Amino acid sequence: MNYNEDKERAELLQRFAADLANSFSERYYSEEELMEIFDTAGDYNDDYMQLEALMLGARLYPDSTVLTERRAIFLLGFEGDAFEHFMNLHQADSTPIMELLKVRARVSSGSSIDREKFVADFLDQHTLDSDELVIQFVRTIEDLGLMQWLKDNYEKIEARVEYKPVLYYEVAAICSDADYELAIRALEALTNAEPYSSEYWTMLAGAYIAANRRDDAATAIEYALAINPKELAALEKKIILEEHKGSKYVDKIVDQVLDIDPTNPDFNIRAIAYAVANSSKKRLRSVLKRVMPYCASSPEAVSACIGCDYPDLDTVFSNLYDALGPDDSALWGSLVMMAINKNDPNAIRAILECFRKHGTLLNNPFVALRFAYDTDNLVAALQLFNNEDHARILFSPQYFIRTNLMLLMLYLRNDPSQALECINMISDHLEQGAAASPLEIYAVKNILQDIKKRLGYKRATDWYKYDINHLLA
Repeated sequence: MNYNEDKERAELLQRFAADLANSFSERYYSEEELMEIFDTAGDYNDDYMQLEALMLGARLYPDSTVLTERRAIFLLGFEGDAFEHFMNLHQADSTPIMELLKVRARVSSGSSIDREKFVADFLDQHTLDSDELVIQFVRTIEDLGLMQWLKDNYEKIEARVEYKPVLYYEVAAICSDADYELAIRALEALTNAEPYSSEYWTMLAGAYIAANRRDDAATAIEYALAINPKELAALEKKIILEEHKGSKYVDKIVDQVLDIDPTNPDFNIRAIAYAVANSSKKRLRSVLKRVMPYCASSPEAVSACIGCDYPDLDTVFSNLYDALGPDDSALWGSLVMMAINKNDPNAIRAILECFRKHGTLLNNPFVALRFAYDTDNLVAALQLFNNEDHARILFSPQYFIRTNLMLLMLYLRNDPSQALECINMISDHLEQGAAASPLEIYAVKNILQDIKKRLGYKRATDWYKYDINHLLA
């Protein structure tokens, strides 16, 4: 299949989709066109378009063999007994394709057959004289688990196929993750038969990469990009080959991909990962600004915005809230803890403000306390402690030391007269055996002693500069 043919099939599918608004009587497509529409929609995994093509085909061409075969192909992919019922009604319509589909259904249901004998006999009895028959034959081999048989009989199969590029493509597709040698063999033949397809050269590059033939992969990628400089899959594979050269090379190719298509969420996540590996906040912000409009509901993308001074965190978290809602407390809690660990109070503020704006509460009192601490809000902190449920969590062994150190620092900054009472409470708990490591307990005791001394000094301490962040992380 060449580029022009692919374009024509895509345009035919688009015309058919636009035509669905019209009544049956206003739609007319030839039998071959409906077959092409069904097959093209299958390439896009578009069940709806396939179904519409079959419905129109049943009305216009009720006796069509090729459309009956495609109805069977469509039904084979569904659970239940729809395929079996259909085949029972169409026993008189037996064709080589229908024969393959029936065997695949039998094997899927657990029936026992001599699998190698079936495919060998089928190949002896039939010339694979249509693209769809080649496709279904190769997929039958895959479904029957006969990959070694395929490899052993490859030349024999090839000799029985009239249009060989379809065979090469299908064999490469089912071998790409299992047998690199056969995939490469098929793809080399495919690029020899269809040398002006950037897609096929890209597929060959992927097989070379999997087989660790990096020089051959680089050559295949260059062929693909010479044919189509905007072949995104080739550029993505080029990134894999260029990674060892450093971030400068990777960033250049990533920007090329984003220039061509910034909307692909899968690649956008990889682009963010490359930028994170770059260890440059500037580079990460640059990538995020380009891709965030298309990754608004991605926790991975949102996580990357934390700690890199991203300029519009309010929009980031608002969009995530709109997409996912407030119910995943584990996710939201992990985002805030990430903001805490990366020392990004603006991110904490943006998350809590997002919940406040929607009239909901982030169900994590420790996070709320940390926000109160980072924003120097003693009143908000005391409100948390006055809530019995929240206080129970804050005074639990998991949070006790960090909770009380934050409360102590808030008193020291806002109401030093209460600080000594807080120090005594923490000290008593440490003596009773706090759930903390010996090193942590030792560090806290030293801090409490130091603070007591400082409270007795005539010269006041600037408690905003007094650092306990190593114990709050």
